Amino acid sequence: MTFDLSTFVGRLLYARTRKGWSQKELADHLGCFASRISTWERGRKPRDANKLASTLGVRVDWLLLGSGEM
Repeated sequence: MTFDLSTFVGRLLYARTRKGWSQKELADHLGCFASRISTWERGRKPRDANKLASTLGVRVDWLLLGSGEM
């Protein structure tokens, strides 16, 4: 699978699949529903990007903006 790392959606998908997690597994780690993950993967940015980035083990500026190191 190829990811467009120039977009938030691409970076989110990349980080999630790098962990080997489904949307449901990520949702379980975050304490939310898989439908919330789906919404983000369609382009809506999360309210608590710090928690999402931390859970995925990436930097928030990389996840949201694509800047800096992962």
